[in-house]
Amino acid sequence: MKYLDTVVEDVERIKKGRENINKGIMLSLIFLIIIGLMACVLFSLSLKATAIFLLVIGVMYLIVLSTLVIKREIYGIMIYLKQKENKK
Repeated sequence: MKYLDTVVEDVERIKKGRENINKGIMLSLIFLIIIGLMACVLFSLSLKATAIFLLVIGVMYLIVLSTLVIKREIYGIMIYLKQKENKK
């Protein structure tokens, strides 16, 4: 995921950047699910300190996931504005 300047980049390049962000979101979601399942298993095995540690990591993944979603929506707005600019 790179920084893209909307003034210089064309629509196809911005769309490719948005697809890369979507891949990052899916990867983060998979890791979040795995961490959540591991935390549940550790809670059931009475390893509460380790489970709480994993839940904290899960919360950090949620923060990263939410920032990626916001970035994806910004890229969507950039695509819309760039296409509107090219039609004029």
